[in-house]
Amino acid sequence: MSDAWRPASRLALAVALALLVILTLKFPHSFRAMLAVSLLANLPSFRRSTMRQRLLLVWITGTMGIVVEALFLDAPWLYAPAYLLLIYITMAMASRSRDAATMTLLVYGLSGSLISGKIADSAPIMGGFYRTLAVTIGIFAAAVVFYIIPLRKGYRPQLPEPVHFTGRDTFFLGVVGVICLVGGHTFVPENRVFAIMGGIPWGIQLLSASTSSLRVRLVGAVLGTLVAMFTLSVLSASTNNVAIYMIVVCCIMGAVGYLGSSIPWVKPGCAQFAVCFMIPTGMLPGPIQNFHQVFSIVEAMWLGIILASLLYYLHQWLLVVERAVEGTSHGV
Repeated sequence: MSDAWRPASRLALAVALALLVILTLKFPHSFRAMLAVSLLANLPSFRRSTMRQRLLLVWITGTMGIVVEALFLDAPWLYAPAYLLLIYITMAMASRSRDAATMTLLVYGLSGSLISGKIADSAPIMGGFYRTLAVTIGIFAAAVVFYIIPLRKGYRPQLPEPVHFTGRDTFFLGVVGVICLVGGHTFVPENRVFAIMGGIPWGIQLLSASTSSLRVRLVGAVLGTLVAMFTLSVLSASTNNVAIYMIVVCCIMGAVGYLGSSIPWVKPGCAQFAVCFMIPTGMLPGPIQNFHQVFSIVEAMWLGIILASLLYYLHQWLLVVERAVEGTSHGV
């Protein structure tokens, strides 16, 4: 197996395993598992200690989210600041790992990101538990695949540059979370969770990735969205066979993994493609037959991305103003 086919097969197999578990259990919040497994299986390295740390952080932050949701969900004016504090604390905890992937993973599992449905709407505690468990399924599926298709002996991948988020950065992510929560509830209330799923991870990338990498990621986001909409349109018009759905999704993800491994400079775009492809297509136990629902999910996702981008430019502008004021005061 070539170096490019190895990670491609790993990514496709990981997605397939997660899909099989979700189908068997008829599990809610399946898109969270799909996002988690596509993120972790696409990483260039596997460390058991790091995976254990991620699993522990997912459950710690999930429990914190359950508490916030159970206490403040019926009090919006208290829930919004509590949610900001939740994001701030959890992102600060995850940033100590110097790993943007871990921070993104926690966003996928956080409670407080309500999805329409009986479990989430009627029981905040159980809803938060299921959301955290969905991400756990993704973590275990990714770990299993790294044992089935291990890294080649002697292979030393180029690890991503470590990142460090200051208190200001994590506060910015908290603001992004609240604005996406409020904006999603205002404009796309039925799919408001996807504004958060799109916005906060994009905010993490804005803080950690280079400008050139962000351009590639933006292209990947657009292509992932278009491919998802085209794929679901064709499938919903042609068949409702879940097996065909699984094969198509796994093949697309495998192709993305192969491309990212073959051409290193497009890998960030492939990673963002996976996110924007999985958010609308990860809704199981069956393909979505309503194109308007798919479009609403995509609309919510891009609302989050746009809000995060606008807030980032405001964040950068405030930094420039601060430095200018400090420079003036020092000059005096």
